[in-house]
Amino acid sequence: MIRFEDLVEKVRGYGMRMLGPNSFGLINTDPDLFRRTMWAGTLAKLGLDPHPDGFARVITDEFQKERPKHWRAAMYPGARDLLLDLKARGTILGAITNGPTLEALSCPDYFPPERVFVSGEFGERKPHASIFLAAAKSAGVEPHECVMVGDAVEYDMPAKAVGFRTVLYTAAHRQRDVPVSEWTPDAVVADYAELRSLLF
Repeated sequence: MIRFEDLVEKVRGYGMRMLGPNSFGLINTDPDLFRRTMWAGTLAKLGLDPHPDGFARVITDEFQKERPKHWRAAMYPGARDLLLDLKARGTILGAITNGPTLEALSCPDYFPPERVFVSGEFGERKPHASIFLAAAKSAGVEPHECVMVGDAVEYDMPAKAVGFRTVLYTAAHRQRDVPVSEWTPDAVVADYAELRSLLF
């Protein structure tokens, strides 16, 4: 019997090793193969079927079916209310992701489809300047009027290079100490209550 927690840790560990330059090319060109390769690597670490066309395909298919159903439930506490309140206030909202697709997030409750930028569809991934600039253009504002909120220093905070203000959300990593770098964020928050007080 494999504990669910063990499987999650294996996926996370293998996933971090996969996230190199070559893997992002695979995300963009063949997202299905990327997912199956991730699962196959995880299964191999557990001593199970290591082939992308084996059990990994079954897991991938089930994951894709279930993913949209659970996206809202998986949001960080306070995220949904903050997004809806910002929208009601007239704030222009958008999303940028390095994933291959973002079906669940392409939802008018939060982000209109024309302001959702997915690397697998756009052709460039964060931190490439073009995806940030395209997001600003879609909102009809200048980059210096935009705020990028993200949880990855290396992918999200480089939005500063084109003029965005940046906020690093650290709850996902359970840490607040951010190394000083070229992309040091303008602000750091640990939860959505802090983010709310910053934006309102």
